[in-house]
Amino acid sequence: MTRRGRSAPVPPDPDRPENLALLDYLRAHAARPVEPYDMELDGWQLHTHPDLEERFIALASGHAVGSAYGVPVLSAGGVAAAVAYGTSIILVRVPALPGNVEPGEALVPLTDGEWFSVSAWQSGIPQADGTACLSALVREAARHALGLSRNPPGR
Repeated sequence: MTRRGRSAPVPPDPDRPENLALLDYLRAHAARPVEPYDMELDGWQLHTHPDLEERFIALASGHAVGSAYGVPVLSAGGVAAAVAYGTSIILVRVPALPGNVEPGEALVPLTDGEWFSVSAWQSGIPQADGTACLSALVREAARHALGLSRNPPGR
């Protein structure tokens, strides 16, 4: 399935060590659609609420959002940068979270490493400010992932 954005989505490269923990986690929770009413994304049961998927695509404006195992994923250079999961979680791969960002629910073991969970709606600040803050964070995650992609796989 092609997502909105300037270019075609680049899925997370399964051969990149940076993606292994994320892809292992998503694969372990993945399921193929069984019932006719199962919502799906690229042949997998959708594990992201449609409202969150729509918000994630908007936050990643200008970047094409792909998927992995039924979960929307923004990748840069084949390295996963940000993920929308569940009903309100956005995972971002950044060196550190800015202090003004409301954290989201932990997603162990991913959030024990280089992934940070943030609340998709930042309820503690005005909506426009929350959207701007998260958009900047998703862009930073894409820049960070692109930097990681320039390192040879296996480093």
